[in-house]
Amino acid sequence: MADDNTHVKLDEELKAAATELGSALDTFTSNHDDVSRKDIVRAAKRVLASARGPNGFWMEDALEMSRLGATHLFQVWGGFGHIPDQGAISFAELTKKLDAETSLIGMLSPPPPST
Repeated sequence: MADDNTHVKLDEELKAAATELGSALDTFTSNHDDVSRKDIVRAAKRVLASARGPNGFWMEDALEMSRLGATHLFQVWGGFGHIPDQGAISFAELTKKLDAETSLIGMLSPPPPST
């Protein structure tokens, strides 16, 4: 369990990060330039990092690597080419086109848009 000093430090870091994000948003709404947009992203990442704490990174990194591998595999199988620009496709239809199991495709892809 974290001590009170750890919580105070976390509170201060989160407040500072949120203030930085607010300033970046204010600047962007005035300028609408790429530098301001990048400042928003950097500040938002700081808020997330502060909220997650030191132990949150490894899990997020592991999940992101899993998503990357699954997305690559789905692309290699040609899955994205079967998803229509308009309308929807069910997992059942997609698995038939890919000659794969529905449960596997469900793990590798986001839910298709519903009609």
